[in-house]
Amino acid sequence: MRRTLVLFFIMLILPMVACNVLQGDIDGNVELNGNELHTENAGNVVINTPNPTKNTNIEESPKASDNIETSITTPTSEPIVTDEPTAIATPVQTPFCTETPDNNKEDEENILNGLKICIDAGHQQKGNSEKERCAPWNDIMKSKCTSGTTGVFTGIDEYVMNLEIAQKIKDELVKYGADVLMIRETHNVDISNKERAEMANDFSADVTLRIHGNSCDTPSVNGIELFVRDVGDGTRKYKEKSDADYKIASDLLDYICKSTGAKSRGVKRSDAYTGINWCEGTCIIIECGFMSNEKEDKLMNTKEYQQKIADGITSYFVSSMS
Repeated sequence: MRRTLVLFFIMLILPMVACNVLQGDIDGNVELNGNELHTENAGNVVINTPNPTKNTNIEESPKASDNIETSITTPTSEPIVTDEPTAIATPVQTPFCTETPDNNKEDEENILNGLKICIDAGHQQKGNSEKERCAPWNDIMKSKCTSGTTGVFTGIDEYVMNLEIAQKIKDELVKYGADVLMIRETHNVDISNKERAEMANDFSADVTLRIHGNSCDTPSVNGIELFVRDVGDGTRKYKEKSDADYKIASDLLDYICKSTGAKSRGVKRSDAYTGINWCEGTCIIIECGFMSNEKEDKLMNTKEYQQKIADGITSYFVSSMS
């Protein structure tokens, strides 16, 4: 009698225990210890972690008592699917990137394919004092082009230094697949600032970089500063263009200063530059340093420092297109 009661009790509670441990349905959804799993019948795996780790980028070292790997890498092509909406990382669209980047592209040297950059090595061997309109929205007249300043300590002319830097920038950008237009590649030219802008427009340049050297009456003044368009014709559309150019220049300046170690003098807006005013695309004047400052005058005229400027500029564009 006692044995019969025991057997009856076991047969009564066994189904209840099984149901508490494993509950399933015909769709293949199973709940195991409070964590929902979708079995092979459902086709998905869902893991609900009660206490998710906030910082998933930190890999913890396995404890000495653990005999299993604590870090599991899941192929991105077969992501784990959760029952909560998953935030999908969307490639950031830059002003120069209108298509989603090909993340499978193995050849990084082509990362700047489709990007059109115009490089204007500022000034020329002989200036042109004839006048031209400074902007399409006013009748202010300015000299077509000047020969620039001269290094106080090196005696090197600015137009010479500008071209040396510009050529290094071109070489780096071309390595990564950018389509580059050089406004000039010799010193003996006669191209006005307005004509330079029109050449960039005809090229349909995404960005025009005007390379210059700075100068000041105070020898201690140093650093790199960039110039972009200001209020222009006063329209809302022009302001939007100005704001967009300012953002691009600000990011670009950070990269150049990081590469060179130079002081950042910030980005300034101005309507005084003919070459900017007539440009249809983004146009940025890069004042690479002060030729009136002994340290910067000497640095800017070394191949090593010129390369750092070129590397900083290239790094910005590569990062933007990544």
